[in-house]
Amino acid sequence: MNYQRELDKLISELEKEGRVPKLLLHSCCAPCSSYVLEYLSNYFEITVFYYNPNIFPESEYTKRILEQQTLISEMETKYPISFIAGNYDKEKFYEVTKGLEHLKEGGERCFRCYELRLEESARLAKEGGYDYYTTTLSISPLKNADRLNEIGKKLAGKYGVNYLQSDFKKKNGYKRSIELSKERTRTMDNNLKVGILGATGMVGQRFISLLENHPWYEVTVVAASARSAGKTYEEAVGDRWKMTTPMPDAVKPLVVMNVNEVEKVAEKVDFVFSAVDMSKEEIRAIEDAYAKTETPVVSNNSA
Repeated sequence: MNYQRELDKLISELEKEGRVPKLLLHSCCAPCSSYVLEYLSNYFEITVFYYNPNIFPESEYTKRILEQQTLISEMETKYPISFIAGNYDKEKFYEVTKGLEHLKEGGERCFRCYELRLEESARLAKEGGYDYYTTTLSISPLKNADRLNEIGKKLAGKYGVNYLQSDFKKKNGYKRSIELSKERTRTMDNNLKVGILGATGMVGQRFISLLENHPWYEVTVVAASARSAGKTYEEAVGDRWKMTTPMPDAVKPLVVMNVNEVEKVAEKVDFVFSAVDMSKEEIRAIEDAYAKTETPVVSNNSA
């Protein structure tokens, strides 16, 4: 079957009807999703679902979540793109691939991994009331589009949600994803200045730890509550540093800013990672305030 031709037909019908369906898009990684998001965001309201328990270790999983969120925040799209981070279920991956460790990539072990990720996507799509679900996996020349679509349709029947048939490597999709990745790399030759909101808390510490020596991002601002403001980051955190790696030397002398002084923080950074520990209403208000200064917000919160 020509999956791209079928997708073209569906998109043509949607345009004639003036419909913009909700799509849950499972993403294998930010680079592979770049073209798919550029393409499909013209026709669908997309929620990206990052769920790949085959990734190891967990710190790498978290880095890939951050990279996916950053890509979304940078993109200019016709319709909005939102994001959901899936749990790190490495034990489920081990369970479904047990006994197949000796097989090469492209065989039954891969197909079971496809199904694990697609089943969680189908379940979430049904629960969330999405019109369609699909995956970016078919963009890779190494992934079997026939099996992906076969599994996707089977799970669509099981969960009662439509699977968007696709083969994103068509129309030079894979080539375009490489081009987009190169463009992003060129724009990041000069490090982006990053602020961490809620920097003294557990999630803020995780952001700081993960961003240490990052090739693209430099943490230049740490912001927290008024009681921490004015202290160095090292003083503010004190003996509450919970990461397994030491506090990065680069952040120790940074003077903590008041997270509520939005304009002062915003003028010093290119974008912020939000890890504030507040009520949902307060989180929404503070993140909206930063967004209104045209500062991209990459949030760890579900508010």
